[in-house]
Amino acid sequence: MAKIFVYEHFCALANPPQTETLPQSLLTEGRAMRDAIVEDLARIPGIAILSGDSSDADDIREQVKRADWSLIIAPETDGILFRLSELVESSGGRLLSPSLQAIFLCGGKDKLARRIDPDIPTPDERPDVYPQVWKPYDGAGSVDTFLVPDAQAAQLLIDRGYGELYRTEFVPGLAASISFLVGPEIILPLKACRQILSEDGRFQYLGGEVPLETNLEQRAIQLGIKAIRWLLAEAPFVGYIGIDLILGERDVLIEINPRLTTSYIGLRQLTESNLAEAMWKIAEGKATEVKWKPGRVRFQSNGQFEIS
Repeated sequence: MAKIFVYEHFCALANPPQTETLPQSLLTEGRAMRDAIVEDLARIPGIAILSGDSSDADDIREQVKRADWSLIIAPETDGILFRLSELVESSGGRLLSPSLQAIFLCGGKDKLARRIDPDIPTPDERPDVYPQVWKPYDGAGSVDTFLVPDAQAAQLLIDRGYGELYRTEFVPGLAASISFLVGPEIILPLKACRQILSEDGRFQYLGGEVPLETNLEQRAIQLGIKAIRWLLAEAPFVGYIGIDLILGERDVLIEINPRLTTSYIGLRQLTESNLAEAMWKIAEGKATEVKWKPGRVRFQSNGQFEIS
């Protein structure tokens, strides 16, 4: 029987509470992802799930050593995902999520834009014209992200202590995401999603809708495949990975999320297959087909969804 250790950072911190400042939105989102993937893994014959209920490093090492695979769900913020994945690799574990080197290459929005293949378009950095987008260099969940329409708004943010944020041009278009299941010889694109963001200039992630129209989905897959191939050439990995894009007059890559993303919540509702089983089999090097249902799913970051 194969054992898979599933660790979600905020759920582990909340059991028992390790901090009084635990962000509830990220806890809710993390719990929704964890519950979805655990439910799907539990339906796979011959799979045993090892729980990640403790954030203690020694407890994590013990579970990693017992497991055949370890799936880490955590934000990139403050190097959290990197440190947890490093703990897995240093304990002799196998990651069922992107490798330490892949996480490093995707980390830091400024560094990714400079490292990535120049044929993969990204927003221009620190543009001389407005509007701009300001965000943390290693943020997650749209925390401290701002649409900055003009120099006056920029000065107000600087006065509030946000002057050191990463700055890029604002690229108009459809906010979208595309996720992939990756194995030693396989790159399987899943359905592209429209991202639902707040309209208050803060780009708060509220959820998504899947699928996209066919032509938009093909554009998302095309750009996403380029990014995945670049990353694999630099740092081989297996597992689930998500890519955020803008599809418009100019399609651009916004960031690569080297982890399970909230889109999984909607994607799993639109398939006849078990996405967790497909992820595991592809990581093992086994060719797997994912069958999709007709219809549309609108999902929220808290795990709720509607099917139409």
